[in-house]
Amino acid sequence: MLWIKDYTVDRAKIQGRRLLHGHVPYTLGQIQRQLEHGHAISIDNGCVYQKSGMSNLIALEINKMELQIQPNVDFGVQKHLALAAAA
Repeated sequence: MLWIKDYTVDRAKIQGRRLLHGHVPYTLGQIQRQLEHGHAISIDNGCVYQKSGMSNLIALEINKMELQIQPNVDFGVQKHLALAAAA
């Protein structure tokens, strides 16, 4: 197991398999492109960040290679509380 942010996948070492990883957040669009074309797939969508294309908890259904996406519901609660406090 490696803990690095800048890496290159050595396709010979993974022998045709795909590398699944996290800890380095990618946008949902980047993750979807990795799923379609990549040898390394990040399943980190920066759930804690309120940035465009991020803020989701991601799971990968490995048998179907399909993403399951759960938006961070706390951000909606925070907006509601802020609006209520301003009223």
